Amino acid sequence: MRRPGADLIKYYLDPDRLPVNGRWSRKHAHTQRRLCERFVAPVVDAVTCQDIKTSHMQKIVNAASTPGEGTRVQGVISAMVSAGFDGGYVANPRLAKVHWQR
Repeated sequence: MRRPGADLIKYYLDPDRLPVNGRWSRKHAHTQRRLCERFVAPVVDAVTCQDIKTSHMQKIVNAASTPGEGTRVQGVISAMVSAGFDGGYVANPRLAKVHWQR
């Protein structure tokens, strides 16, 4: 949890963290990487994982320009927090409880 948020993102995008039969398609992996680069990385890359707050996650979701894009970004955050919790990067699963707001 003392690692930077960039490590959390890297862990989330790593295909080896998933079982072989549960790995993402090439298209899904590309979309997840693009959403992380565009929305997640600018906010949490340099923040220590233990210092990531719900306000960081809310800022990420609110950066989306449309409700549909906000929903996709929220899905990334939810999956990333779940993976980060399982991998020992974050201790608070409630970080994923954010929704797009205009």
